[in-house]
Amino acid sequence: MAEKKHPNVVVFCTDEQPGHWLGCMGNPDLKTPNIDELAENGILFQRAYCNTPICMASRATMFTGLPTSVNGSRTNGIPLLEGQDPTLPGILSQAGYETMSIGKLHLTNWEIGTHHAPEYTDIPPYQFPESETHWRDGTQDHIPPGYFGLNTIDFIGNHGWYCHGDYTNWLKANHPDQYEKFVSRETSKPSLCYEDARYGNVYATIDDKYYYNEWIKDRTIARIDAVPQGKPFFAWVSFPDPHWPYGPPAPYNTMYDPEKIDKPVAWDDDKAEMPDFFHKEWYAQRKMPSVDGQDTDRTLEQVMEAKALSYGMTTAVDTSIGQIVQHLKDTGLYDDTVFIFLSDHGDNFGDHKMFNKGPFHYEGCLHIPFVVCYPKKLKRGLKSDTLVQTMDFMPTVLDLAGVDYPVPNGIPDWQGFAPDSFPLYDTNSLSRLPGKSLVPVMTGEAECVHDYILVEDDDDIRRIMLRTLITPDYKLGIFLNREDGILFDRAKDPEERHNAWNDPEYREIKAKLMEQMAHALLSNVNRVRRRISIA
Repeated sequence: MAEKKHPNVVVFCTDEQPGHWLGCMGNPDLKTPNIDELAENGILFQRAYCNTPICMASRATMFTGLPTSVNGSRTNGIPLLEGQDPTLPGILSQAGYETMSIGKLHLTNWEIGTHHAPEYTDIPPYQFPESETHWRDGTQDHIPPGYFGLNTIDFIGNHGWYCHGDYTNWLKANHPDQYEKFVSRETSKPSLCYEDARYGNVYATIDDKYYYNEWIKDRTIARIDAVPQGKPFFAWVSFPDPHWPYGPPAPYNTMYDPEKIDKPVAWDDDKAEMPDFFHKEWYAQRKMPSVDGQDTDRTLEQVMEAKALSYGMTTAVDTSIGQIVQHLKDTGLYDDTVFIFLSDHGDNFGDHKMFNKGPFHYEGCLHIPFVVCYPKKLKRGLKSDTLVQTMDFMPTVLDLAGVDYPVPNGIPDWQGFAPDSFPLYDTNSLSRLPGKSLVPVMTGEAECVHDYILVEDDDDIRRIMLRTLITPDYKLGIFLNREDGILFDRAKDPEERHNAWNDPEYREIKAKLMEQMAHALLSNVNRVRRRISIA
């Protein structure tokens, strides 16, 4: 086999998986042997955080390397605009890679159309190719090649029994009996939360070999096998799980006993020190639902049933990942492939009696799993406690692939009057991407690349704008036009029970963190486009 100039890259992305939901992260109950093996043969980043804890915005950051305040997809429902900024698949495609996506994308809106947004009465399918409306009425049956730089797309939109796209079209056409089992929410036994069609738990009766994890695995292998010999490929392999709704098939739906797995952190926390929108009363007064995340009404038993099912979904994903990796071993591609495993964001999942995601920046919501494995070039079995972030994903992939970030429009930057003695652009302080390559950490050349990281979170439904700074020991969050905020001493209070925002003992620490916050905000400004002349 001809030696490739660039390595293959396979990215396994899950949806809404907390950072400690891996065996290699010390979870005593969850079985993830295949992801654990990638960590054993690569590096496990134990303190990785998302830069925005919601699906659409986080994925926009992964694809552009830019914070949401720059790429424009600030929250769910705001599409990433094609052609606005270079995307990772687009850059790699230009460098000669075969780029593919299998599974979830969520870069543009799903819930757009008359039944979701009555003000939209005539939305062209090409404008929102991931829209559920167009897939269900038959006006959309594929996502065109070239979408955000992807050569081929096997698409799944949404999650669980209400998903749509290539997978459900395939399932309905080829296995209609299994399709009916899946979309009807047929359950093999009663659930404590069945009555809520959107969030309810089921013990799915669809055969495991027809569940979408198997389809994702098969399509990934087929797409990789179709790549011409010697051509590098980039595969975005994105699983909708373990995001709600919770309904895996057997054997995964009974694999974990709700009474024997780990309980939520600080379930009894009354959150008295937390801002008012952390509490049910705030939503009741405004007669509005607590969208996405919430101060949950579920009982602990209901939460634990959901967690057991979600654990099963995670192990099911792990099984499919293992089969894909094994196929690359069997075909001789393993040694020339970079494997990355991460999630778009976490989930509070009962911690502090909060459920799902949202502007509730507890550890469960922000902390994500992050594994990089490239045994041919990188050290094996490393564990790092350095702070890393979603924005580091793109520069790390480009570094490992040996591909440079492009100059916009091909027009070179103006270098100033005396570039040799006073370089206008110091790449250490003003790279085009605010994230950092993690390769120096993985090779042992550096212990860390960040002193702190910034989380941006704009919640247009709650009318809340939040910025959270994370340092090795502290977490500070500020809200636009509000006097309250959050400050956790993670070293002394790892469960984040005490909000020290108004604590006089933390006055100096708070001031220092505010200064770092200002620097972090400055580092996130748009600097992709540069001077091309003096004026």
